[in-house]
Amino acid sequence: MRLTSNLLRPGTRMTAAEYKRKTAPHEDAEQIAFVERWEATYPQWPILHIPNGGKRGKREAALFKKMGVKPGVPDLQVVPLSLWVEMKRTVGGVVSPAQAQWHADLRGWGHTVIVGYGADDAWTQAEAFVHAFIAAAAATLQTNYLPKEPNP
Repeated sequence: MRLTSNLLRPGTRMTAAEYKRKTAPHEDAEQIAFVERWEATYPQWPILHIPNGGKRGKREAALFKKMGVKPGVPDLQVVPLSLWVEMKRTVGGVVSPAQAQWHADLRGWGHTVIVGYGADDAWTQAEAFVHAFIAAAAATLQTNYLPKEPNP
Protein backbone atom coordinates (compact mmCIF):
# COMPACT_ATOMS: atom_id res chain seq x y z
CA MET A 1 0.00 0.00 0.00
CA ARG A 2 1.35 3.41 -0.94
CA LEU A 3 0.40 6.67 0.73
CA THR A 4 0.74 10.24 -0.41
CA SER A 5 2.15 12.53 2.24
CA ASN A 6 2.78 16.23 2.49
CA LEU A 7 6.10 15.30 4.14
CA LEU A 8 7.46 14.70 0.66
CA ARG A 9 7.45 16.76 -2.49
CA PRO A 10 4.00 17.00 -4.05
CA GLY A 11 3.26 13.90 -6.08
CA THR A 12 5.91 11.78 -4.32
CA ARG A 13 4.62 8.53 -2.86
CA MET A 14 5.85 6.21 -0.11
CA THR A 15 4.91 2.90 1.44
CA ALA A 16 2.94 2.64 4.70
CA ALA A 17 6.14 1.54 6.48
CA GLU A 18 8.02 4.57 5.14
CA TYR A 19 5.18 6.84 6.26
CA LYS A 20 5.26 5.38 9.80
CA ARG A 21 9.04 5.85 9.99
CA LYS A 22 8.81 9.47 8.85
CA THR A 23 5.88 10.39 11.10
CA ALA A 24 7.00 8.55 14.27
CA PRO A 25 8.41 10.93 16.90
CA HIS A 26 12.18 11.26 16.78
CA GLU A 27 14.27 9.68 19.51
CA ASP A 28 15.12 13.14 20.89
CA ALA A 29 11.45 13.99 21.42
CA GLU A 30 10.82 10.62 23.09
CA GLN A 31 13.83 11.10 25.35
CA ILE A 32 12.78 14.62 26.36
CA ALA A 33 9.30 13.36 27.25
CA PHE A 34 10.79 10.55 29.35
CA VAL A 35 13.27 12.82 31.16
CA GLU A 36 10.59 15.41 31.96
CA ARG A 37 8.34 12.72 33.43
CA TRP A 38 11.20 11.15 35.41
CA GLU A 39 12.27 14.51 36.87
CA ALA A 40 8.68 15.34 37.85
CA THR A 41 8.10 11.92 39.44
CA TYR A 42 11.49 11.10 40.97
CA PRO A 43 13.33 14.37 41.69
CA GLN A 44 15.31 12.57 44.43
CA TRP A 45 17.04 10.43 41.80
CA PRO A 46 18.74 12.66 39.22
CA ILE A 47 18.82 11.49 35.62
CA LEU A 48 21.51 12.57 33.19
CA HIS A 49 22.09 12.34 29.48
CA ILE A 50 25.26 10.78 28.09
CA PRO A 51 26.03 12.80 24.91
CA ASN A 52 27.60 9.99 22.90
CA GLY A 53 25.35 10.03 19.85
CA GLY A 54 24.82 12.53 17.11
CA LYS A 55 26.69 13.69 14.06
CA ARG A 56 29.86 15.69 14.59
CA GLY A 57 32.58 17.15 12.46
CA LYS A 58 35.94 15.36 12.37
CA ARG A 59 37.64 17.84 14.70
CA GLU A 60 34.85 17.72 17.30
CA ALA A 61 34.58 13.92 17.04
CA ALA A 62 38.34 13.58 17.68
CA LEU A 63 38.12 15.92 20.68
CA PHE A 64 35.13 14.05 22.14
CA LYS A 65 36.94 10.72 21.67
CA LYS A 66 39.93 12.07 23.62
CA MET A 67 37.49 13.28 26.31
CA GLY A 68 36.18 9.73 26.78
CA VAL A 69 33.11 9.52 24.56
CA LYS A 70 32.40 5.88 23.73
CA PRO A 71 30.05 4.63 21.02
CA GLY A 72 27.14 2.56 22.25
CA VAL A 73 26.84 3.90 25.81
CA PRO A 74 23.14 4.21 26.72
CA ASP A 75 21.47 7.61 26.40
CA LEU A 76 20.46 8.13 30.02
CA GLN A 77 21.71 7.16 33.47
CA VAL A 78 20.15 7.32 36.92
CA VAL A 79 23.34 7.08 38.97
CA PRO A 80 21.87 6.34 42.44
CA LEU A 81 19.93 3.37 41.05
CA SER A 82 22.56 2.03 38.61
CA LEU A 83 19.85 2.32 35.95
CA TRP A 84 20.69 2.98 32.31
CA VAL A 85 18.07 3.82 29.67
CA GLU A 86 18.56 3.38 25.93
CA MET A 87 15.92 5.31 24.01
CA LYS A 88 14.73 4.22 20.58
CA ARG A 89 12.05 5.48 18.24
CA THR A 90 8.74 3.65 18.37
CA VAL A 91 9.16 2.76 14.71
CA GLY A 92 12.48 1.76 13.20
CA GLY A 93 14.54 1.96 16.40
CA VAL A 94 17.35 -0.62 16.38
CA VAL A 95 20.00 -1.45 18.98
CA SER A 96 23.43 -1.31 17.34
CA PRO A 97 26.10 -3.95 17.98
CA ALA A 98 28.12 -1.42 20.04
CA GLN A 99 25.03 -0.65 22.13
CA ALA A 100 24.26 -4.35 22.64
CA GLN A 101 27.84 -4.88 23.86
CA TRP A 102 27.59 -2.00 26.33
CA HIS A 103 24.24 -3.30 27.57
CA ALA A 104 25.73 -6.76 28.16
CA ASP A 105 28.79 -5.30 29.90
CA LEU A 106 26.72 -3.05 32.15
CA ARG A 107 24.44 -5.92 33.13
CA GLY A 108 27.50 -8.04 33.86
CA TRP A 109 28.75 -5.30 36.20
CA GLY A 110 25.46 -5.39 38.11
CA HIS A 111 23.68 -2.48 36.45
CA THR A 112 20.17 -2.49 35.00
CA VAL A 113 19.67 -1.49 31.35
CA ILE A 114 16.31 -0.92 29.75
CA VAL A 115 15.67 -0.27 26.07
CA GLY A 116 12.60 1.87 25.62
CA TYR A 117 10.90 2.00 22.24
CA GLY A 118 9.36 5.41 22.84
CA ALA A 119 8.78 7.33 26.06
CA ASP A 120 5.76 5.26 27.11
CA ASP A 121 7.56 1.94 26.77
CA ALA A 122 10.63 3.29 28.59
CA TRP A 123 8.38 4.64 31.35
CA THR A 124 6.59 1.32 31.81
CA GLN A 125 9.91 -0.50 32.17
CA ALA A 126 11.39 2.18 34.45
CA GLU A 127 8.34 2.11 36.73
CA ALA A 128 8.58 -1.66 37.02
CA PHE A 129 12.27 -1.34 37.90
CA VAL A 130 11.64 1.38 40.51
CA HIS A 131 8.85 -0.63 42.17
CA ALA A 132 11.08 -3.71 42.33
CA PHE A 133 13.97 -1.60 43.65
CA ILE A 134 11.80 -0.13 46.43
CA ALA A 135 10.40 -3.55 47.34
CA ALA A 136 13.91 -5.01 47.54
CA ALA A 137 15.13 -2.09 49.65
CA ALA A 138 12.17 -2.47 52.01
CA ALA A 139 12.81 -6.20 52.36
CA THR A 140 16.48 -5.54 53.11
CA LEU A 141 15.58 -2.96 55.75
CA GLN A 142 13.09 -5.27 57.36
CA THR A 143 15.49 -8.22 57.34
CA ASN A 144 18.66 -6.43 58.43
CA TYR A 145 17.71 -3.34 60.39
CA LEU A 146 14.35 -3.67 62.09
CA PRO A 147 14.16 -5.29 65.52
CA LYS A 148 13.41 -8.98 65.36
CA GLU A 149 10.36 -10.35 67.09
CA PRO A 150 11.36 -12.59 70.02
CA ASN A 151 10.56 -16.24 69.51
CA PRO A 152 7.85 -17.41 71.96
